[in-house]
Parts: sequence; C-alpha cells; structure tokens
Amino acid sequence: MILAFLISMGFFFLSLSFPLIAFALPTYQIKNLMKWGLRRSILLHIVILIILWMLQKELCLMYFILPFSISLWYFFFVYLLRKDERDMNQIVITALSSTTMLGLYWNFFHRQYQKEYELVLGIYQKAYQLTQLEIQGIHEYIASYFPSMIFQYMMLTVFFCYLALAGMKKYRKWTLHYVWTIPYIVYSFMINVFRIENIYVNNFGEIAKAILLWYGIKSIYDLLADYFKRFAWILHGASFLLAIEFPNAVFIFGGIILLLEHYSRKKEKTL
Repeated sequence: MILAFLISMGFFFLSLSFPLIAFALPTYQIKNLMKWGLRRSILLHIVILIILWMLQKELCLMYFILPFSISLWYFFFVYLLRKDERDMNQIVITALSSTTMLGLYWNFFHRQYQKEYELVLGIYQKAYQLTQLEIQGIHEYIASYFPSMIFQYMMLTVFFCYLALAGMKKYRKWTLHYVWTIPYIVYSFMINVFRIENIYVNNFGEIAKAILLWYGIKSIYDLLADYFKRFAWILHGASFLLAIEFPNAVFIFGGIILLLEHYSRKKEKTL
C-alpha cells in the first residue's frame, strides 16, 4: 500500500501541472480496487486526504472533487447498483456531480489563484502577441462560460477514465438515455420561444450541447469502425478531430443518433 500511496500522490501532483492527464489517477485506483479490497482502498483515500489537508486544505478539496469523487461514483454504479457495463449515462452523471463541486470550490477559493491566472494570461499575451483588448475578451469569456468549461473538462477526464477501464471493444456498446436530449430542448424553448437569454441560460445550453457532442464523438467512431476495424485508436482520434473542427455538426449528429436509437429500441419492444 506504500507503493500505491506514492503512485497516487505522484499522479495527483502531476495532474495539477498537466490537467489533461487527470484521468490517470482515478483509472489507476479503480483498476486496483479488486486487488486492494474495499477497506484498503478506502484507507488509502483517507490517508491521502489527511496528508493533503495537513499540507494545504485546498489540495485536499481538489483531491476529493477529482479522483475521489470519480472513484466514489464508480463504486456506486458497480457495487451498489450492480451495473456490469459502463455507459455514457454514468459518465454524464459523474461529470455533472464533479462540475458542481468544482464550481463551488472555485467560487470560494478563486481569489487565491488570481495571481496565477493573471500570469497565464500574461504568458498567452506575449506568446501570441495579443492586445490588451483581446486579453480582456478572453477574460470575459472565461468568466462568463466557466461552468460549461468545467463540465467539458470533467467530461474529458471521466470519459478517458472509463475508456481506459473498459477498453475499445466495450466502448462501442456504450449507450446514452434519450432523456439527455431534454435539456437542449428546454434550452431551445427558452432561447427561441420565451426569449430568455442570460449567462445562466447560455451555460445550461452549452452543457446540454456538450452531452450530445460527446455522444456524437462516440457515434462517429461507431460509424467509422464498421468500415475500418483494425484502426481503433486512429478512428478514435479522427472522431475527436471532427468534433473539434465541426462541433455543431457532431453535436447534431449525436442528438439524431440518440433519438434514432431510442426509436429503434422502442420499436423492437413492440414487436
């Protein structure tokens, strides 16, 4: 367990410097859950939380929000609900939960990171020769869309965590409940019918779109994999590139596929 503790701490501090690899820690801990046993796994988390609390309270909260909450939700789905297969519903629920906690954390502690935030903006300004007006625009965008940006980051983290745990073969079996189309439908009515538009509605809409976008990425992979079965990771990369280049098209595609799958399953039940 000493080795597990050192590896976990290493992954955690590494993820603070390189946020895109934050999925590595919960993946490592969940993969070893069966080997360690439930009691030893809980003990490991408690020891890490206590040590981080002694070092810096904010680090303890960050650990609880990111790796620990992902592991906690995984335990809930697998051991309490006895879900044998992973799916996109679990990823979305975990990401929403972590987004809420991370948002609350930032709301209380963002002032402590003001200097680091200004430093990063300054680096970008020098590197890309941005004007002060452009930097101000970036700052306003981040401030306005921070909740939806957090959600995208958490979806990325949980998505790759589950992908690493399940493997590419089971990835194609992942499904998403059609109920996740409802948030975007609600958002569309608020914008187009009731003409309600503010930063809260916009963030709600971006999160609703993101859920369908991620399912669109998975659906594109399914489509490509039917023709190129031997290039799994290349196809996965291609689906992400398409989502980056054409996010609106991929989001619409994800929504259409989701509804078509629901209609198909419903039709099969009636036969």
